[in-house]
Amino acid sequence: MTTYLFDTYAFLKLYEGARSYERYLREDFVTTALQIIELHYKLRKMADPDADAVVSKFCRLEEITCEDVVEGMKVKEKMPELSPADAIGYAVARRLGIPFLTGDGPMRKLPGVEFVR
Repeated sequence: MTTYLFDTYAFLKLYEGARSYERYLREDFVTTALQIIELHYKLRKMADPDADAVVSKFCRLEEITCEDVVEGMKVKEKMPELSPADAIGYAVARRLGIPFLTGDGPMRKLPGVEFVR
């Protein structure tokens, strides 16, 4: 079984029940506080009354190190369209040697990204 670092996009697709993400429900995953913050914000913005419970379900946090921030911002410099959360989450996945699961278009060609729409 592969462990993935789930991006906010992946969480939202799982939440929506997207068929393309069904197989990832059986996989191990981690994420960062930044992805959880984005997820909670987006669910609250959608007026989801279960936002707190959804976030609690997906809250398997991996620590963000100072090195992750530095490496993530190097990626963001090369790809300004990325959010800081995406760039840092990607750096954490690279440090851990695990795939970064997302459907965010700009990340499609980065090494170590599992791109699913």
